[in-house]
Amino acid sequence: MSTLDPQLSPNYTPPQSCTNGCARWDNLAADGNTRNQNDVNAKWTGGQPPANAGNMCAMPSNDDAGSQGPWCYCAGTNDTSWGYCQNRDASASVCKSKPNGLNDLYANIQDCTSNNEVTNINAFAGTINKLNTDVQNLAMIVVDSLGMGDTIEGKAGFSKVVDEVKQRNKELKSKKEKLKEDVEKDDAIINRFNKDFSYYRDTQPEKQSLSKVNFIEDYTTAILALSYLFMILAAIYAYSFIPVFSGKSLAKGIFGGIFFSIFLYILLYLFA
Repeated sequence: MSTLDPQLSPNYTPPQSCTNGCARWDNLAADGNTRNQNDVNAKWTGGQPPANAGNMCAMPSNDDAGSQGPWCYCAGTNDTSWGYCQNRDASASVCKSKPNGLNDLYANIQDCTSNNEVTNINAFAGTINKLNTDVQNLAMIVVDSLGMGDTIEGKAGFSKVVDEVKQRNKELKSKKEKLKEDVEKDDAIINRFNKDFSYYRDTQPEKQSLSKVNFIEDYTTAILALSYLFMILAAIYAYSFIPVFSGKSLAKGIFGGIFFSIFLYILLYLFA
């Protein structure tokens, strides 16, 4: 947004002598004033009129005429005429003091209004009337809703709503604390179970893949177990059937194999 130059006076209207209004400061010739444009430009600070000067009344800083008040060059006179502008409030008072002044103004506006503009004005007025009706209907609906609420809940019904919200808030906080306690209990149980498997977990170098067979760990253990079983059976056979078979020697071989297996398991558990 541009700032209005202090040399300009927007609250003034064209001089009474300028029947066609003021000419534009930056293009006097186009508006029918023959004053030299270069001379007029020199009257302004910076050597030219402000960009937003237009045909506004002004007091150029490099001109003595401005000491008497805002002025302008007259438009449509085909000469160099100029005049002092009128205060807008004073000119409005003069206009209103004239008999039928406002009626004449209204008539002039009617004469300058085209059919298309009249149609647009009427459409705009109709839209405003519809909006006014809608606003009134909404106001009545609001009043009816408030009256119904007062009838059902009483005029202090809002306080009940506040109390219900507070109570609901307390219930939700209580449920939150209960859920928090349950989660903490479940975490404690999980941690206790994790401790039972911590030795095994800590001895694993990395997480074993479930998408492939660990041949060394799985098949080797099975083969060793079968080999050990065959070794025990061979030892029992050698003890029981060589040189002569007997039920007593068979029983001794079986129990011996069992006790030997238990002894080896204890050794592996303690030193493996």
